[in-house]
Parts: sequence; C-alpha cells; structure tokens
Amino acid sequence: MKICTKCLQEKDKSSFYSCWNNQRNKYYYRSMCKECDKASSRNRHYGSKEKNNERSREWHLANKEYANVKRRAAYHAEPDNEKRRKRQKHYKENKTLYLHHSKLRKSAIKNAAAKWRNDDYIKDLYRNCREAEEIFNAVGVNVKFHVDHIIPLNHDKVCGLHVENNLQILNAEENLSKSNSFEVI
Repeated sequence: MKICTKCLQEKDKSSFYSCWNNQRNKYYYRSMCKECDKASSRNRHYGSKEKNNERSREWHLANKEYANVKRRAAYHAEPDNEKRRKRQKHYKENKTLYLHHSKLRKSAIKNAAAKWRNDDYIKDLYRNCREAEEIFNAVGVNVKFHVDHIIPLNHDKVCGLHVENNLQILNAEENLSKSNSFEVI
C-alpha cells in the first residue's frame, strides 16, 4: 500500500505508475496515483493551451520552409487510399462548408460573366478540356486538365471576367500551383 501525494488516499501499488531509476538501477513507484497523474497531465495540457498554440505558431513562422517540407514528405509517404479516405471523411464532416464555397464560386462566375461573352465558345472550351483528358487516359497517361481564368475572378488587386478571352486550358497540377496568383504590371 502507498499514499498518493495529491489526493492523500492510501491505494494499492498497482494504482501507481512504476518508473526506472538509472542512478539506483531499480524500479520505483511515482508519488501520485494514476488517476491524479492523468488529471495533472490534462490540466497542464489544457490549462496552457493558448500559450502552447502561440509558441507553436511562432515556431512555424520561424521555420516555415522546414515545416512545409516535413508536411509534404509525410503527405506523399501516405498511401493513396488513405489520402482518399481522409478527404472523404473531411468532406462528410464539413459538407455544408464545401457546398457554401461551391455556391460562392458559382455566384462569382455568374457575377463575372459579361453579357457580350460567347457562350458557345466557352462551352466548347470545357468540352475540349474533357476530351483532352479522355484522349490521354485512352493512351494510358493519367493527366487532368482544368479550364483556368488567366486573370482570377477574385483577387485583391484585379478581378477578371468569365469571358472567352480570359480562359485557357491548363494542366491541373500547373493550375493548382498557380492558385489565385496574378502579376500586375
């Protein structure tokens, strides 16, 4: 039997964590029981959560490149089916958010569509994009294409229109890396 220093109750030795002492070369029992030890650990974690988050934020800002390299390496090391499962889970948990962003995107395209645009040309461009994917897939090359706005629809410096002169077919990887960037001259 042993007395916990936190709750001051006498408990069986199996209620305490055992640890190895290198100096004495033997095991010893911790002074707090397992329940008090867990409670203390939780309080330490959740009690200083904001301070820990701030410290983490500062470290990430100071080591942005290193953190991004590690994150990318972990992502690419993960099997494709696991990535797909995580994306599906995230979509199911945040379906309303995805629908909201989709609605915003559609309304941005609708608001950016000029009355003088050539709808037939735009539809043909999207059709050509799908056909190009099918041709590459038939040959055995898995390449995705996107119809991209050269001047982004939403940008802090410039906003483009959803017209045929502002659209181009790009490789999906290239388009996603481009993101919402545009160099204003």
